[in-house]
Amino acid sequence: MNSKVKNFLLFLRNIVSVSFTWLMIIAVLVALISGSDSISVAAVYKLMLLCLLAGSIFTFIFGEGPLKSKSFMNKLTIFLLIFIPLEVLGFYWIGIFSGSGSPLQWFIFVGTIVITYIASLIIDRVVYEAKAREYTRMLQEYQAKRSADSE
Repeated sequence: MNSKVKNFLLFLRNIVSVSFTWLMIIAVLVALISGSDSISVAAVYKLMLLCLLAGSIFTFIFGEGPLKSKSFMNKLTIFLLIFIPLEVLGFYWIGIFSGSGSPLQWFIFVGTIVITYIASLIIDRVVYEAKAREYTRMLQEYQAKRSADSE
């Protein structure tokens, strides 16, 4: 098997397993809070398909594909622009969303996305600045060593 295909499938497996686990935990909590004592097998399969779709899109965007050279925030923005509409449709298909929803429900949904996007932006900036400081330090050490060697 081609190593790129193998890496894609390994990355996909990891993303799907983590996302499916978290989505199942959330689904169980929602079921418990709403007074239901079970989740249908069909809903579990639909959640798995939604996670497989999300994982495939995520792996294509963040993996070794054509967007490899883009920044993290560019990739995240592209992922969200593609996946959010699919997620909403998937939640209606699964039955998590029904009807048009209340303004409060949409505020919570959109607010969660915006807050996590802002948190990702802040984390990306902090990591980027830390890497920049590290690279600058390493460059200064290299330049100091070269100037000491040339004297």
